[in-house]
Order: sequence, then C-alpha cells, then structure tokens
Amino acid sequence: MPEYIGKLIIIREELERKIQGFPKDKCQYASRLVEVVVGPKEVAGKYLFEPTDKLHSWNHDVKLGLYIDLSQDQFPQCGEDICILPDSTHLLREIPEYTSYARQFDRELKGMKFSEKIGVLVSLLSEDMLCAWESS
Repeated sequence: MPEYIGKLIIIREELERKIQGFPKDKCQYASRLVEVVVGPKEVAGKYLFEPTDKLHSWNHDVKLGLYIDLSQDQFPQCGEDICILPDSTHLLREIPEYTSYARQFDRELKGMKFSEKIGVLVSLLSEDMLCAWESS
C-alpha cells in the first residue's frame, strides 16, 4: 500500500459526500484531486472491461509502479472504492491522446482555465478533510 492511502480514503469520502452521483462519469474529479493533493500523475485511457470508447481517468504513481483509481467502481466489474493495481495490469490502458484530451476538455468544467479548474476541485475540500491530512 502506498504511504498516502489515508489521503486517498479521505479524498474518496469527500467526493462521495460532495458530488452527486459520484463516481459515475466523475473520474476526472478524483484523478485531478489525487494529482494535485497527493502527487501521482493523472492519466486517461480505457477501462478494458467497458465495451465503449468512453474516456476514463485515473492516476499513475511511476515511482511505485501503481495505478490508483478512485472511481473504477462506476463500472459493474469493479466493487472496490479505491483500486490500487500494478501498472502492468490488463484492466487499464493509458492512451496519451486521451490524457491530453482530458486535461483540455472537462465536461463539468468546460471553458475554465486549468488553474480555475483546480480551484473548483480544491474548493471541494472541507475543513475537516484538511485537518485530517495534517494529522496523517
């Protein structure tokens, strides 16, 4: 387990509490927050059990060789709230063009500059969440 697992749990709980319908079609909220707050790079591509060409995003901790996905349970085949998989997994496939697209065009935040998007996402963080991070 990565040393920041406690922060991942807090992020997931906060997203569930503050974003209606999370995680369905809300993977970018999770992957962006994980990158900004914890560090693993946001990437996008395909969840290979999903039969469509739907974009999905998650995080890649290159140092640890892990994929971290706080929204994979939107797909029926995954029952975990937080999926931590080796980056050699056959469930996720990074596609650089998808990552570029995800960074430029967030459906929910369309028209905002990247820095404004981060501001919106970070504003989801509650005082309780910030206190929990300071103590972890």
